[in-house]
Amino acid sequence: MTRRSSKTFASKSFELACAAPFVIGHRMARMAVAGASPSPRDRAEFALMANEKTTAFASAWQAMGAEVFVASQSLGLSAMRSWTAAACGRPGSIGAASAEWNRALMGVLDKGLAPIHRTAVANAKRLGKPRSRPG
Repeated sequence: MTRRSSKTFASKSFELACAAPFVIGHRMARMAVAGASPSPRDRAEFALMANEKTTAFASAWQAMGAEVFVASQSLGLSAMRSWTAAACGRPGSIGAASAEWNRALMGVLDKGLAPIHRTAVANAKRLGKPRSRPG
């Protein structure tokens, strides 16, 4: 993972940290106001909330699983290179192996964060817009 992509991960994390409390607060207030008999609009929003969470987290797990598969191949190749270097009498680089592990970990985290970030930020934008009043 490059410095630019880690900044992207950091900025996505920050945006998620700002968007999630807003969305949760908005929806909790909406649930409190709706009470025991939510309107059809409220029921639609609550159903959307459940579907979006399920979809976002399933997408995150799927993306992380795929990235773990890619990372395991990369880490395996890195280990084989180290073993080959050691067999040829060249010293291996612990720093390079550490950097490879760090890149793999950050890649998995970035892939997992992306669908959750995308959903939360889109919801914050959508729920933050003033809605037009009929009539």
